[in-house]
Amino acid sequence: MPNAALVALLSLILTACQHGEPEPESNGEQVLQPTALACGEHAAELSLQLPESELLLTLSERTTWDGRNFLQGDFTQDEVRGRAILDCSQTLVLEGEARGLRLATFAVNYQGTGLFWYLGLFRDNSAGTVEHLASAFLGDRIKVQQLSQQDDRLGVELLRHGEQQAMADEPAEKALLWFHWQAASSRLEPVLQKQE
Repeated sequence: MPNAALVALLSLILTACQHGEPEPESNGEQVLQPTALACGEHAAELSLQLPESELLLTLSERTTWDGRNFLQGDFTQDEVRGRAILDCSQTLVLEGEARGLRLATFAVNYQGTGLFWYLGLFRDNSAGTVEHLASAFLGDRIKVQQLSQQDDRLGVELLRHGEQQAMADEPAEKALLWFHWQAASSRLEPVLQKQE
């Protein structure tokens, strides 16, 4: 796939839209299947805090890539230019302490070959826009498969590049990453996994 990172970069979104019904799970885990969230005329504007930066950018341009809907926006900061994209096709409305917050993934490209993916936590605000509360790094040129919530843990199932795999190849190694929302510090913290 020629320049997959740049093609993938043309996508990003989160909207104030509906989500799919939870699929029943025997272990009590809430999993929402990907849904075709409308990135159409009625999608909310999204403000995104560029990770590791003070830059706040607006994602309002809608696009479709690989059968998924995205919001995107370009940015310039000093000498650095790039694009951020947010995947509208797969979001999760949280329950419990984080009730009503939305989980979604977004990516940033800085005009290079890397496509850096993050897990983002968002909230609809009274102004009719969507506010970005926190983010956590997921990886470079990964493919997010599914988002989930189990009690106070937030899960991201994804494909990433294995140790012996070239970054130009499609990611093939399955991984499940868990995070916890720290409301007091507005952070998404990784949950340490036990080694088996």
